[in-house]
Amino acid sequence: MKQLSNEELLQIHGGVFEGLGEAFGTVYDKGKDFGESVYNFLTS
Repeated sequence: MKQLSNEELLQIHGGVFEGLGEAFGTVYDKGKDFGESVYNFLTS
């Protein structure tokens, strides 16, 4: 395996964190919508 430069490592980590952030954001939004639906259902 070839040695990666620091710059390449940063790019890889940046991509990984960006992907995780997007995935988390999507899950969070869906969860929030679901929570609001449940709340509205229970309080109506």
